[in-house]
This record gives sequence, C-alpha cells and structure tokens, in this order.
Amino acid sequence: MPKKHSSKDQKQDSRTYLIRIHGDGGQFMVGRVPEKYAKFWAHRNPNELRVHVESRGDGRLGDDEVYESPDISRNVRLALPEEIANIFNDLLVYGDARIHLQEVQLLPNNQLPIIVGDPIVLALPAGKKRRVVLDYKLTRRGSKVKKSAQMTPVLSAIYRVSGDILRGSITTKTPFDPRLMTVNMVNTSFGSLMIDFLYDGKVIPLIFHESGVKFDVNDMYVGWIKQSPSKRARQS
Repeated sequence: MPKKHSSKDQKQDSRTYLIRIHGDGGQFMVGRVPEKYAKFWAHRNPNELRVHVESRGDGRLGDDEVYESPDISRNVRLALPEEIANIFNDLLVYGDARIHLQEVQLLPNNQLPIIVGDPIVLALPAGKKRRVVLDYKLTRRGSKVKKSAQMTPVLSAIYRVSGDILRGSITTKTPFDPRLMTVNMVNTSFGSLMIDFLYDGKVIPLIFHESGVKFDVNDMYVGWIKQSPSKRARQS
C-alpha cells in the first residue's frame, strides 16, 4: 500500500512573481553629431531627416538623400541612430503601460512552473512613484542655443514598439506589495518614459521580449542637450 503524503503546510522562504510590461515604448538612442550637422537640420522637417538618414544612399527609399547635408561624422555621410548612439541606447516604456504580475511556484529540472493565485495588474500613479533620473530633452527648432561646453549637438531617435515589451521576475520573502513598486523616468523630446522598474528599492532585471511586439514608425530629431551621464544599455 503506497504511503500517503503529508499535507502539512511548510514555511515558504520566498515567493517568485513573473512580471511583464505591456504598453507602448521604443528603443531610444542619442548620439553626437557635428555642430554644423545639427544647425543644418534643426529647422528642417523631422520626417525629412528620418527619410534622409534611412535612405543610406542606396536607393531603397528612392533618391531621398539630402545632398546638401553635412556629413554625420568624419568618415560617414549617412549613419543610422544605433550606429552613432554613443551617449544613450536603451529600451524605454511610456508611463501609461500596464505591469502584469503572476506568482508561480518554481519546479526543478526545468519543469513548467505552477501558477499560484490570481494575476496582478498595476498602473503606476503619478507623483512620488516616479523619479526623473535622466533628461535628454532637446533644445531645438528656433530655440537659441548658448555656446557652452555643456551643450552637445546630437541626433536623437526612437524606434517605437508596442505590446509585451519587457519581461522578468522578482523574488520576495513576503506577498507582493504594490506600494513598494516604483519607477525611474527619462525626459526626452518624445515624451517622458520609464527606464527602471524597482521593487523595494531594487531594480528589477528585465529583458526585451520580441514575441507579440508590434513595431511602429521611427522618429528622429536633431538638437542640443546638456552634457549627459555615461550611456546605459539593457540586456536584449
């Protein structure tokens, strides 16, 4: 006769929650360009800039290169934003995104986890839950730019995505508390976006999740920013 398994409750040392960020966002990039390049494009149509950069001079989008434009670097006439993003390059999420959490019980030998309880859906409120940690909002389009060593001419771009953008997990010793969830923000010319998701003061490791993500239009601007901190990159 087989032995009966005990149903005694055991103390749970930790809880694991799978997390996914669903909403709109994009790969945001900032790279230095020559001063004359910024001055040339600062008062032109941003869509013309985008088409010019993406044409690459190979005729794929027609003959859309603006030949009067200064070169983007000493060795390159045309370059995509990701090729010159030496100031900032990271995937950011707009503030109206939803945060989905699901508690799971992890099993050994790569078995599928067991779902525990109901899913949790959060929409982070404004105010103290958000903290601006970087500012990449450009001075552009008619604004007077003071000559200063702290002002850097840049090409700023965002490749927009939509859907389940980021995924990861958090481990806690107590049940999830939404009051411990906070975010860090980045100000850009494309709006304010979230860069870090924190739980109990610790950044949650998240990776870009391509499945189910819809790619939308790309936007580009040229302008000036104050000298920024070192670049950051999220694992992809």
